[in-house]
Amino acid sequence: MAQFKERIIISIVGNTNVGKSTLFNLITGQKNKSIVDNTAGTTADAVKSVMEIHGIGAVKLIDTAGVDEISVLGDKKREKTLRAIDNSDLVLFVVKNGTKKLTSNELEIIDYIKSNNKQCLMIYNDFDNSSKHIDLLDYKSLIVNCNDFSKQLEITEFIKNNFTYRKLNVDFLPQ
Repeated sequence: MAQFKERIIISIVGNTNVGKSTLFNLITGQKNKSIVDNTAGTTADAVKSVMEIHGIGAVKLIDTAGVDEISVLGDKKREKTLRAIDNSDLVLFVVKNGTKKLTSNELEIIDYIKSNNKQCLMIYNDFDNSSKHIDLLDYKSLIVNCNDFSKQLEITEFIKNNFTYRKLNVDFLPQ
């Protein structure tokens, strides 16, 4: 029976305007792959990219919509984000560096990640290059300015060093 190795699926989640799309662009190395704007709710649907991260392998990276938009459309975006988490091997949870307390939306998403036994890494997006932060959760974390494209290797090394892949071989054709 023919088999193939699964792609590792990594979702980037968090509130609106914390830098999820900027992080997505940083990891992919493409400055305009995902639209970045100061307008809350810019990412309306998940943006995906298939790539290779050296030392990890084939990866599908998913940039999700913010989880804190309050509207009928916001509920639909949130549902898509939850489905992305369901299908992920790893969740990169992004917050603005300097955040002192997580919002109720963020805490609900963290509870969802935990209840679904998903691996999670915290990314503190350091817009101001302050390098000071408060650890908001007991996850491995990285402080990085996601606008700084020289940090691409740093973020991929952080992922590689802190993610444990549960390798599965999947039958290509059902038996």
